[in-house]
Amino acid sequence: MQIQKTIINFLTNRIKKGKKPVLILSGGDSPINLYKSISKFNLNWSKVIGHLLDERNVGLNNKFSNYNLLKKNLKINKAHNIKIFSLLSIAKDNKKKKAMINLFKNSKPLAILGMGNDGHYASIFSNSKILNKLTDIHNKPDVLSVEKNGTPKLKRTTMNLPMILMSYKIILILNTRTKQKVFIKACHQKHYKFSIRTLIKNAHKKLIIYDSIKLYRFNDFIKKFKIKTKNLLI
Repeated sequence: MQIQKTIINFLTNRIKKGKKPVLILSGGDSPINLYKSISKFNLNWSKVIGHLLDERNVGLNNKFSNYNLLKKNLKINKAHNIKIFSLLSIAKDNKKKKAMINLFKNSKPLAILGMGNDGHYASIFSNSKILNKLTDIHNKPDVLSVEKNGTPKLKRTTMNLPMILMSYKIILILNTRTKQKVFIKACHQKHYKFSIRTLIKNAHKKLIIYDSIKLYRFNDFIKKFKIKTKNLLI
């Protein structure tokens, strides 16, 4: 229950302090059970704002839509009235984008991220034609359109890394041994074969690793697996 309590405590404390509780929410299979679990907790979900981390460019009710996934697995039970925003309209509306950036500045979201077996996060793939635009931390926080990629191979819309880094903390779900091995390789290697390396390098102080049983601070996780990060965190 540790991860559920971490998320619920974050939301509860934000509400008590009169601040807007904001979650950045990943799609994909990794967080589904977590979403179902936290939806059963009793809190004022009507005050909680959920922003999708990324979205496939399909209709919101499409089976491949991350919004649809959240509607079926988080916007249920006691969390039925959580406000969830898709990125598709925000990417095309500069006023909405500016409002979201200001919200993140003032509220410091808690981000829940998954990772693919190929080491991608959000819709940031290592073979992306705009990888530098997506991951250069000197760029402004932004929501960007991405070429067809991933499975299913569809055009996507995603937050760039600078926007993700506006988070207070980032929970990264590594719920299989394969994903943990990819993460460890990404820490060791000196190139961008795995795009997750760009997140590790720039967000390690904010990262919390969840292995489906226990939460680890980044430093505790790398100690457990004896990961050498000298060449990564410079």
